Amino acid sequence: MSSWSPFALGSVASPLPLHWLSVSGGLNSQKQATINWQVEERNVAIYTIEKSTDGVSFARVGEARSKGNGTNTYNYTDASPMCGINYYRLRQVDFDGTATYSNTISVVLDTKNSPIKVYPTLINSSVTIELNSQDAAELTVSDLLGSVLIIKNTTENPATLDLSALAAGSYFLSVRMAHSMETIKIEKQ
Repeated sequence: MSSWSPFALGSVASPLPLHWLSVSGGLNSQKQATINWQVEERNVAIYTIEKSTDGVSFARVGEARSKGNGTNTYNYTDASPMCGINYYRLRQVDFDGTATYSNTISVVLDTKNSPIKVYPTLINSSVTIELNSQDAAELTVSDLLGSVLIIKNTTENPATLDLSALAAGSYFLSVRMAHSMETIKIEKQ
């Protein structure tokens, strides 16, 4: 008598819900980060675009709905990348709630030709912002989750921004002028 059973445990092979064909990024002519991806997808609901300045802590910055089953191409534009290295990854979620991540890519915004200068780099109570233009500027400080904490409109150059009410930590300083916007990470002691 054989101890083998004619029945077996397992599953019928079925195609995976998603196959990442490519994920890439770069800067467009307006110095905005563009993220492009191509996938073979099946039963995918949505893609969430996540961004990080350190490659470890990511925050959601956008999303794209699935185009449906098949081979599809997507893109996303981050209108305000940080000076320096910006890390991006994609989170794909199926209709059943299962999620996977793409590989992480980086897009570098060169700081050598930056239209602003910010000092000091380690801030105690205030920061000075020098603009290479006489345009009016909107200065915005937000926390790492994107919550806006301070907004100041100014025509001063250089402008001073009081940060004494903020706790020690990392923040994003965005400077928006008539035809440009730049965001940098700042540290408050």
